[in-house]
Amino acid sequence: WTQGHYQAANQCFDKALQLDPTDCKAYRSKAIALYKLGGIDQSIDFINKALQINPGYMKAFHTLAFMTGEVKDHKRSLECFNFAAELNPRTTVFFAEKQLPRRMMI
Repeated sequence: WTQGHYQAANQCFDKALQLDPTDCKAYRSKAIALYKLGGIDQSIDFINKALQINPGYMKAFHTLAFMTGEVKDHKRSLECFNFAAELNPRTTVFFAEKQLPRRMMI
């Protein structure tokens, strides 16, 4: 999916999840592919599934913070950002570099 083949990636992640329905990384990756295909609501659902499996999955919180910011759910986005920052203080640097908090206000 990093090369822009989001539909094919989405199908591969479906297969991966059939083999291992507890693979939180596959749920996150599928969420990103769906987001790139324009399915923001579905992508948020898949990120939430990843977090149900692994509530401490920091990358999923990063992704959820971004996606909820995109749909203007700023409160949830900041909650995810703050939780990710608790899991790893370097998260603050990540978001500052991406200027995510500022983008959420636009």
